[in-house]
Amino acid sequence: MLFHAAIAERDEEGYDLDAVAETLNRKLIDRHPHVFGDRGYLSVEELHAEWERLKEDAAGRSADRAARSTGSRRACRHSHAPRRWSNG
Repeated sequence: MLFHAAIAERDEEGYDLDAVAETLNRKLIDRHPHVFGDRGYLSVEELHAEWERLKEDAAGRSADRAARSTGSRRACRHSHAPRRWSNG
């Protein structure tokens, strides 16, 4: 992770180690609101139910992101194809 963040920062990819740390921090807090939030005590059953709800929410967001990014990756890949082919 440190290696990739350092390369991204060097190559001006739009993120750096601070951005990666902030994203991981937010993910940790979002996945464990019973620890980092003000939810108070949760029973084991409540904790499992909350965890399942969080996983379903995250899966829905991941599917949405994948659907949006697949088309852009494909378009980006194809936009470079003629240049690659012309270089031999």
